[in-house]
Amino acid sequence: SDSWLGIPVLWRQISNAKIIIELGIDNLNPDPSYGSHFFQNLTSMHIGYFTLAKNEYKKHINWEWLKEQNVIKEMKYVKVIGLKDELQIIIDGYNGEGIINSHFNQNNGLMNEELSTGI
Repeated sequence: SDSWLGIPVLWRQISNAKIIIELGIDNLNPDPSYGSHFFQNLTSMHIGYFTLAKNEYKKHINWEWLKEQNVIKEMKYVKVIGLKDELQIIIDGYNGEGIINSHFNQNNGLMNEELSTGI
Protein backbone atom coordinates (compact mmCIF):
# COMPACT_ATOMS: atom_id res chain seq x y z
CA SER A 1 0.00 0.00 0.00
CA ASP A 2 1.18 3.53 -0.82
CA SER A 3 0.68 5.73 2.23
CA TRP A 4 0.61 8.92 0.10
CA LEU A 5 -2.64 7.60 -1.46
CA GLY A 6 -4.40 7.46 1.91
CA ILE A 7 -4.36 5.26 4.95
CA PRO A 8 -2.13 2.24 4.34
CA VAL A 9 -4.21 -0.87 5.03
CA LEU A 10 -4.10 -4.44 3.86
CA TRP A 11 -7.18 -6.01 2.31
CA ARG A 12 -7.40 -8.58 5.14
CA GLN A 13 -7.69 -5.71 7.63
CA ILE A 14 -10.84 -4.28 6.06
CA SER A 15 -12.47 -7.13 4.11
CA ASN A 16 -15.04 -7.82 6.85
CA ALA A 17 -16.19 -4.20 7.09
CA LYS A 18 -19.74 -3.29 6.12
CA ILE A 19 -19.05 0.44 5.68
CA ILE A 20 -15.82 2.37 5.21
CA ILE A 21 -15.77 6.14 5.61
CA GLU A 22 -12.66 7.86 4.30
CA LEU A 23 -12.19 11.37 5.68
CA GLY A 24 -9.93 14.16 4.61
CA ILE A 25 -8.53 15.95 7.64
CA ASP A 26 -6.27 18.96 7.98
CA ASN A 27 -3.01 16.95 7.88
CA LEU A 28 -4.19 14.23 5.51
CA ASN A 29 -6.58 14.70 2.60
CA PRO A 30 -6.49 11.55 0.45
CA ASP A 31 -7.98 11.37 -3.01
CA PRO A 32 -11.09 9.17 -3.10
CA SER A 33 -10.36 5.61 -4.15
CA TYR A 34 -12.94 5.60 -6.98
CA GLY A 35 -11.97 3.58 -10.02
CA SER A 36 -9.12 1.80 -8.28
CA HIS A 37 -8.76 -1.92 -7.75
CA PHE A 38 -9.50 -1.20 -4.07
CA PHE A 39 -12.84 0.40 -4.94
CA GLN A 40 -13.72 -2.48 -7.29
CA ASN A 41 -13.11 -4.91 -4.40
CA LEU A 42 -15.37 -2.87 -2.13
CA THR A 43 -18.25 -2.78 -4.58
CA SER A 44 -17.98 -6.47 -5.50
CA MET A 45 -18.08 -7.39 -1.79
CA HIS A 46 -21.02 -5.00 -1.17
CA ILE A 47 -19.01 -2.89 1.26
CA GLY A 48 -20.36 0.65 1.47
CA TYR A 49 -17.80 3.37 0.86
CA PHE A 50 -18.21 7.03 1.78
CA THR A 51 -15.64 9.76 1.31
CA LEU A 52 -15.74 13.24 2.80
CA ALA A 53 -13.33 16.04 1.94
CA LYS A 54 -11.56 17.86 4.76
CA ASN A 55 -13.98 20.81 4.56
CA GLU A 56 -17.00 18.49 5.01
CA TYR A 57 -16.11 16.10 7.82
CA LYS A 58 -16.94 18.45 10.68
CA LYS A 59 -20.46 19.27 9.46
CA HIS A 60 -21.67 15.90 8.13
CA ILE A 61 -20.76 13.56 10.99
CA ASN A 62 -22.34 13.40 14.44
CA TRP A 63 -19.08 13.29 16.38
CA GLU A 64 -20.82 13.36 19.77
CA TRP A 65 -22.73 10.16 18.93
CA LEU A 66 -19.52 8.49 17.70
CA LYS A 67 -17.70 9.36 20.93
CA GLU A 68 -20.40 7.43 22.85
CA GLN A 69 -19.61 4.17 20.99
CA ASN A 70 -17.27 1.41 22.17
CA VAL A 71 -13.69 1.79 20.94
CA ILE A 72 -12.25 -1.57 19.94
CA LYS A 73 -8.91 -0.35 18.60
CA GLU A 74 -7.42 3.07 17.99
CA MET A 75 -4.40 3.87 15.87
CA LYS A 76 -2.98 7.14 14.54
CA TYR A 77 -5.49 7.55 11.66
CA VAL A 78 -7.91 4.65 12.15
CA LYS A 79 -10.43 3.97 14.88
CA VAL A 80 -12.41 0.74 15.00
CA ILE A 81 -15.62 1.04 17.00
CA GLY A 82 -18.34 -1.34 18.07
CA LEU A 83 -21.80 0.16 17.80
CA LYS A 84 -24.32 0.01 20.62
CA ASP A 85 -27.24 -0.08 18.15
CA GLU A 86 -27.81 -0.92 14.50
CA LEU A 87 -27.54 1.68 11.76
CA GLN A 88 -29.72 2.38 8.76
CA ILE A 89 -27.53 2.81 5.67
CA ILE A 90 -28.94 4.00 2.35
CA ILE A 91 -26.67 4.31 -0.67
CA ASP A 92 -27.75 5.44 -4.13
CA GLY A 93 -25.12 4.17 -6.53
CA TYR A 94 -26.60 6.08 -9.46
CA ASN A 95 -26.06 9.56 -8.05
CA GLY A 96 -23.23 8.73 -5.64
CA GLU A 97 -25.03 9.85 -2.50
CA GLY A 98 -25.84 8.11 0.73
CA ILE A 99 -26.82 8.56 4.34
CA ILE A 100 -26.15 6.70 7.56
CA ASN A 101 -28.79 7.12 10.27
CA SER A 102 -28.12 6.18 13.87
CA HIS A 103 -31.75 6.54 14.96
CA PHE A 104 -34.43 4.71 13.02
CA ASN A 105 -37.44 2.47 13.53
CA GLN A 106 -35.97 -1.00 13.91
CA ASN A 107 -38.61 -3.50 12.80
CA ASN A 108 -36.27 -6.36 11.89
CA GLY A 109 -36.53 -5.46 8.21
CA LEU A 110 -40.20 -6.40 8.02
CA MET A 111 -42.57 -4.16 6.11
CA ASN A 112 -45.60 -2.95 8.06
CA GLU A 113 -48.42 -3.50 5.56
CA GLU A 114 -50.73 -1.16 7.49
CA LEU A 115 -48.34 1.73 6.78
CA SER A 116 -47.88 0.78 3.12
CA THR A 117 -49.50 2.84 0.37
CA GLY A 118 -50.18 -0.34 -1.59
CA ILE A 119 -48.11 0.82 -4.57
